Amino acid sequence: MARPKTKSELLDASVAAFDKLIAMVNATPSDATFDLSGAGREAHWSRDKNTRDILVHIYEWHQLLLNWIA
Repeated sequence: MARPKTKSELLDASVAAFDKLIAMVNATPSDATFDLSGAGREAHWSRDKNTRDILVHIYEWHQLLLNWIA
């Protein structure tokens, strides 16, 4: 997909990306765990162990961005 050039294209792309994220979450078993300990030295790589942890991490970054914009 090409980079959005208008507000409506950006909104369409964000809705499509969100739908893709939700589809991936729904396709992941609720008891799935991830071993990300070898991915990096930052604390979150050893802290985030399941889908819920990763989604909360994404949510908190999103809230930081929204508060910064406001």
